[in-house]
Amino acid sequence: MLAGVLWSFSGVLIKSIHWDCMRVAGVRSLIGGCIQFAFLVALMRTKTPLWQSIRVAAGNLFARKWAHWIGAILFVINMLSLAWAFRLTNATNAVFLHYSGIVLVALFSYPILKQRLRRQDWIAVCAATIGIFVFCIDGWQLNETLGTALGILCGLTLAGTNLALGVRSQDENNPRAALETIILANLLTVIITAPGILANLNDLPSGHDWLLLILLGIFPWALPDVMYVTAIRKVPVFRALILGLSDPILTAVWPSLFLHECPTLLAGAGSLIVLWAIVYQAAVTGRQTASL
Repeated sequence: MLAGVLWSFSGVLIKSIHWDCMRVAGVRSLIGGCIQFAFLVALMRTKTPLWQSIRVAAGNLFARKWAHWIGAILFVINMLSLAWAFRLTNATNAVFLHYSGIVLVALFSYPILKQRLRRQDWIAVCAATIGIFVFCIDGWQLNETLGTALGILCGLTLAGTNLALGVRSQDENNPRAALETIILANLLTVIITAPGILANLNDLPSGHDWLLLILLGIFPWALPDVMYVTAIRKVPVFRALILGLSDPILTAVWPSLFLHECPTLLAGAGSLIVLWAIVYQAAVTGRQTASL
């Protein structure tokens, strides 16, 4: 849930930075990836020298495992399409469409991850889906068709990314596998966006925008991703995603406070339904954990 709170600041920060969203995504991944790699090295370092830990961690980023590379590539598509969607449509619509991928995660959790949903889990998934639909039902505008399409792409890639991360998190021989996939995704994003950044060095952000970029790379990016990959080793992926739905709820709040993007009445109703799904899933997860 804390990861969801931190994720929720992405939209308002991206929309507040006066720079091309592709370059914003690249710098965000550079900052966040460096922090995550440092965290990975710190986890690996016990009695081994620092340089050896760095070498082993860097080598693991290029492991020849299908879930590792598929998850990283889908995450790159997810990151870039979400950054564009934030610019081309309302921030709340973008994130709610992004999280529609929870339905696909729920459907494929058992076939891929062997994580079976119980009746209470399906109730939470259905409630979250209905809340997303109610939130977005009156928000579509013709001139936001591209942003909406990108939001749908975000949902599809969110599902694929999380299923791949779920596979990686089940690697008993490497408890840091899912984090390595996220770091690889950040590296690939930097490589993809680097030409656009280097070709426009005369068009750099202002000091204020650099501050926002640093905040974006740390708090809504590096830290919550580390929290999330830690969580999915302990709880099923679909439950972690539902508990993280505080992200779209708060994403609806921050633009209204800072950017004057006020949600509609239906958007508020949808948010309440999703909030109920979060509380319900948290209660169910708490009861199941207590019974173990």
